Amino acid sequence: MITRIALAITAIIALAGTVALSVSADQPSRTIQSCASLLPSGHTFDLKITGTIDTTKPNQMFNGGFDLTVGGTRPGDPAMQAAVKPFVECAKALIK
Repeated sequence: MITRIALAITAIIALAGTVALSVSADQPSRTIQSCASLLPSGHTFDLKITGTIDTTKPNQMFNGGFDLTVGGTRPGDPAMQAAVKPFVECAKALIK
């Protein structure tokens, strides 16, 4: 009886590990490069990330953000703003 329980627990642990590995393998790490694939083609974008990281407190705090420009100017027209929004949302999650 104890052997069966031990085998069942081992099988459950092995199965859980396999499921966890397959889930993480299906979800590649998000990077600025992968977010950049969301930008519309045919343009040159500049990305500047600025910020301060305060390590003097127990909870390190990042304060800052990023600026995305198209050919040196911020996207002004609504169509371009809508086109770059997926990138902005993707990159924002990486920088916070």
